[in-house]
Amino acid sequence: SLPNNEMGFIIMEDNKGKVWFHTESGLCVYQPYRRNFKKINFKKPGEESFPITSFFQDSHGLIWMSVPGDNLYVLDTVKNSFAVYASVWPEFPNKILSIVEDKYNGYYWLNTENGLAVYDTKKREYYHQNNNPGGLKCFFSSAIFSRPDFIYKDNNDILWIHKKINGAGSVINRFDIRNNELITVQNKGNAFGSFFTDASGTTWAYGNRLARYDKKENRFIEIPKKR
Repeated sequence: SLPNNEMGFIIMEDNKGKVWFHTESGLCVYQPYRRNFKKINFKKPGEESFPITSFFQDSHGLIWMSVPGDNLYVLDTVKNSFAVYASVWPEFPNKILSIVEDKYNGYYWLNTENGLAVYDTKKREYYHQNNNPGGLKCFFSSAIFSRPDFIYKDNNDILWIHKKINGAGSVINRFDIRNNELITVQNKGNAFGSFFTDASGTTWAYGNRLARYDKKENRFIEIPKKR
């Protein structure tokens, strides 16, 4: 049974059909072949409950967990617990808040306390504004130096970078990974909560408002309310 049925709202199904839950009493996973819940060991000192930004499973089968204001964690399947990411990667100077996988380059795009960064798994090296040997244009923009609210990569290898601006909505940057092109998207001051790209390739932004991206006009068009 669940350790607690008060949910933290983060749910993910992994490549083995297991379903991961975040409850108010901790982490657990539902094992469909056994029809039971298994508790996952993870505790933050001094905190009975804590928020989780996301569960994420990469193409290598590793399961990652983001804890806001804390760090990035990876599942240790032997110990059945989450460990800080530095158990599998070199340590980064700042806390890593979230990641998205870039299968095209073998990179992981990182949202860190000090802004956008990239981890190159082949060279085991981090790239950022102060270390950019490949000339990635996403690091040329001062708007990306400060920490984004969130990053999202769609199936077309476009990285979306969202940054809230106090009293002025948000700035959205669109980075084409394959072509190394960065553009700032026109946005009428809306601050969104996330992005989603559907099967047709259309990217949607949602939060307090729903909008879709128009590539020709390079802007998010808010969906009007029915009159």
